Amino acid sequence: MGPEVSGLAKQMKHWKRTGKVLAFAVVAIMLLAACAGIRVYGPCRLPKQLSESDLFGEWHLNYTDFLTEPSRVLLSGDEAVILNADHTFAHTFQSSEFSYADEGKRWELLLDAPDSPKLKMHGMKYFADGPDQADPRVPYSISPQMPDRFKIQDYNEDHRGDHWIGMGVTYPTDGFIYLYPRLCDGALSLVQMMDPRQDPDDMTVQNPVFKRVGTLVYFEEHPLP
Repeated sequence: MGPEVSGLAKQMKHWKRTGKVLAFAVVAIMLLAACAGIRVYGPCRLPKQLSESDLFGEWHLNYTDFLTEPSRVLLSGDEAVILNADHTFAHTFQSSEFSYADEGKRWELLLDAPDSPKLKMHGMKYFADGPDQADPRVPYSISPQMPDRFKIQDYNEDHRGDHWIGMGVTYPTDGFIYLYPRLCDGALSLVQMMDPRQDPDDMTVQNPVFKRVGTLVYFEEHPLP
């Protein structure tokens, strides 16, 4: 074997080892992100059927050094929502620097909007941009995740001059925010709203999602996205 062939063989072995290392690093990063509860990658899907009783109980999410948008601060803490059968809810947020708890406000399940199903959470605080922005000095806009924004956009294009629907919520002026029951990794979850200044080609879920406390419940997917 000549020196040129021998050198090429060594270089190919080096590339192969490098490729394995890079592949391992990518998998490790994805696992760390999943364990940290940062976000669900890829669009979540609609459940085929959903009733109010499917939503009763406690839902929880965790922020672990989560970079918020648009404030771009690192957020760590635990947030929980309890949906009661009498259509009231309790809401808590706990971190090493901040604590919040409230109960008795009203929730309702909406099934007839273009981006349904969704929960209208009256008086709920929005912590996904940090505790300071949960009580902002200046109101700001938040919107559904990108797949649901496209549903509203398509509806408005089909109903021009008839019944136009807004693309989001002015928080806290409107007095409510939405949570979206969706199948994320196959399990029923509650997806948050997000900063509307998002790349329209990016379908990843932009904020952590609420997962049911206890046994995860898996639902059949709706045939449409």
